[in-house]
Amino acid sequence: MRCRFSGWVLAVLFVMGCSSSSGEGDGAGSVDPKDFYRGGTRLKAHVTTTAQGLSWPTESRDTWHDSTLNKGCVWEASGPDGAFTCMPQDLELVPNRGRGLYFDAACTEGMFARYPPLPSGPHFVKKKDSCGVYSSIHVVGEQVAPPAAYFHDGTKCAATQLSSGLAVYRVGEEVPAGTFVRGTLKQRQSGPRLSASFIEGEDGSMQFSHLQDMLQDTACMPVKASDGKSRCVPMGHTTVRNHASYLAANDTCTQPAFSDACVDSPRFAVVPAEETCGLSATVYEVGEPVTQLYISSGSEGDCRPSPSGPPSGSVFGPGVEIPASTFLEAKEAHLKSYGRLEVRGPQLDGSVLVPSVLHDTQLGTPCKFGEDMSQKLRCFPDSNLFSLGEFFADSSCTKPLTLAFESTSRCVSSSPSGYILERTFAVDGTPRHRAFHPGPKYEGPIFTGGNFGGNNPPNCLPLGRPPGLIAYKLGAEIPATSLVEGKRVRD
Repeated sequence: MRCRFSGWVLAVLFVMGCSSSSGEGDGAGSVDPKDFYRGGTRLKAHVTTTAQGLSWPTESRDTWHDSTLNKGCVWEASGPDGAFTCMPQDLELVPNRGRGLYFDAACTEGMFARYPPLPSGPHFVKKKDSCGVYSSIHVVGEQVAPPAAYFHDGTKCAATQLSSGLAVYRVGEEVPAGTFVRGTLKQRQSGPRLSASFIEGEDGSMQFSHLQDMLQDTACMPVKASDGKSRCVPMGHTTVRNHASYLAANDTCTQPAFSDACVDSPRFAVVPAEETCGLSATVYEVGEPVTQLYISSGSEGDCRPSPSGPPSGSVFGPGVEIPASTFLEAKEAHLKSYGRLEVRGPQLDGSVLVPSVLHDTQLGTPCKFGEDMSQKLRCFPDSNLFSLGEFFADSSCTKPLTLAFESTSRCVSSSPSGYILERTFAVDGTPRHRAFHPGPKYEGPIFTGGNFGGNNPPNCLPLGRPPGLIAYKLGAEIPATSLVEGKRVRD
């Protein structure tokens, strides 16, 4: 099967908030984030730097820039034995024996169709991969007059009508070797039980990929486990995840259903959950295959057979829960300081250290870089409290509120963040940030304001209080100029 987890793990590790147990790992040693994410002669790493010497991966999907193709790219597994390719992020997908548009009635020749114009620069398409098959990348072929077209819906191939204005192209030759940067998966840190794997590009670039639990023979990721401690929980091709919270494996809707279209013989079944303090997971052995799913409405408590069958791929019920203590604990470590910003991350298996979060020691909170209202990068406090500019304490919608929900999870003891973030969006969709101290809790009526139906001025309507809702008034604003400034560069 295709290995898809490297980019996801990197993204999760670099945004984990309270991912580790409390500071028992303090003083574990100095680790430079550059040792986990470094540009090469062709691939340039998108990083945020500070005047104090910090170089931190830019928290966006566009993490690498291929300077030869002048395109963003992302590492994807492209072959056995740890082979990777940094593939362009703007790749158009062409169906390959699966759902999509085709030129022929047998649905064998995939069609590339899009509204013109094509963006500037070289153009490539990717034939969709299937389980056990790696994607192939091709140049865009000749444009042809809109032909008769066929659509495969996953079960059958039938004639269809193309939308007016679509430009249609054939798929050209597969790209030659050297078109993209290749990489190899290698281990660079290792403890008695755990190793850290990195993708090393042929141009000298390097990126952390994932952690590998050698005793359990599985990739793993530090998340909050069922015992409340951060542990390296299985993930990747050994693991299936619960399909959907409203779907169950039994007729009383008490057992989750697990699936993954490309996992044939899983050994672990994981139930992840979003919590106030980050991700959490309960791990089971894999149970028996499921041929009938059940669905619960939740509020009414009924449980009935799902009208649709299990999705493509194997579906399983849960086996015996695996004790959380089976998996390695991750303890928070202070790794390096850059002025008031401190790099922190999990320490595992004694010697494996992963930088995962920035901590503003002056504000006493994790922080992430984002644009302020003047378009300068600042490390804003990370928060679970947001002001969206839509909720108010008065019927004129002039006194803004921020809303939060009481946690009913294992992290119920976690207090709300000490700060409130407000996000607004520029015309191009770029978020701009402001930070506030939370004011007092607000128990009165809540109103919502928005330009519903295009009215001017906007409507201001009363809003019922959902269960568990907590409202706060906005307190004093934290001046953006008081926060650490950063600069985005290509390394």
